[in-house]
Amino acid sequence: MTLPFAITMKLGPAEVELRGDRTLYWPAEDALLVADVHLGKEAHFQAHGVPVPSGGLQDTLGRLTLALDDSEARRLIVLGDLIHHRDCLGGATGRKLATWLDDTEASVLLVAGNHDRGAHRWLADQGVTVTADPLIFGDLLLHHGDQPLPPTESSYAVAGHLHPTVRIKAAGDSLRLPCFCMDPHRALLPAFTEFSNGPALPGRPGRRFVAVADGGLLELPPATLPPSRHE
Repeated sequence: MTLPFAITMKLGPAEVELRGDRTLYWPAEDALLVADVHLGKEAHFQAHGVPVPSGGLQDTLGRLTLALDDSEARRLIVLGDLIHHRDCLGGATGRKLATWLDDTEASVLLVAGNHDRGAHRWLADQGVTVTADPLIFGDLLLHHGDQPLPPTESSYAVAGHLHPTVRIKAAGDSLRLPCFCMDPHRALLPAFTEFSNGPALPGRPGRRFVAVADGGLLELPPATLPPSRHE
């Protein structure tokens, strides 16, 4: 079965395109949305004595470039955690990210996440527009997601932070995949980093899942989901 690379749907009033590269394209704003990029995560682990493989930084930046080139978006919006830790910016991670930002033609807007703390000035010096969380942008409320939204916010929210996955069961076996998770008033984006695996979210009334599988998208019917429970 060949899976589609893109699925078009409405999130609140906004028509968007979910993509198999773990991004969301928003035509009305000519913007590509990503969440939880976590640049420098492997370097941070290695610096603390954890022997994880290298190469993730260059791979992630390359995937970002391909996504921007393919979508032709003029704006990149990161819903938090562009970097993994501010200490990473003093070495190769900072140098490679600065070069990438200098080379990219898209403007970069960061809705600051918890992992970006302490790096706002450095990122701003590289031309990134850093904003507080949450941010009303066009028809959507852009949110990292590590803190609850204020009760007064009523716009449809698009968030990251949870690195959502969904568990698919078939013939006595199961598989956990990164996913887009859409509720009536909020959508969660999958983590852009591949060096992560978040919680498998439960099914519940009104919730839709689109799993990311080998660069394609699989929209899951409710029958494939586990019983609803509290997250």
